[in-house]
Amino acid sequence: MKVLWAIGLPINGMEGPDLTNSNGLYGFLARHGIDGTSLAALAGIALLWALISKWGEALPRWTLLTPAWLAALLGPYGVLALGWVVLALAGVVDTDIPVWVAAVGALGFGGFGIAAAVTALSYQRRTKPRCQH
Repeated sequence: MKVLWAIGLPINGMEGPDLTNSNGLYGFLARHGIDGTSLAALAGIALLWALISKWGEALPRWTLLTPAWLAALLGPYGVLALGWVVLALAGVVDTDIPVWVAAVGALGFGGFGIAAAVTALSYQRRTKPRCQH
């Protein structure tokens, strides 16, 4: 969704925010047709890949576990956001954005957070130092 918006394509008639006039890194990237959150998503994919790959086990544990457990916090955020989507669909809460946009975000963040938690736990168990005694 963000990539399409960054290159100027509307989705379901909705255009993304215009960040081309923004200062800093996000503005620089937007002026070149790149959404900054897309780069963060690529970094997240690389993190998950490292956590499940043999080559990731060669890295110091903290370099993968620290960002992975921080990313795992997105799991509860996504679940709570999905609850908000249900409330919005039921008409209990008002919203200025289309509910489908919130649903896409909730599923994306929640799914990534849960994946980060599962892969971090697996990596943590696989790379646990063995007692020498």
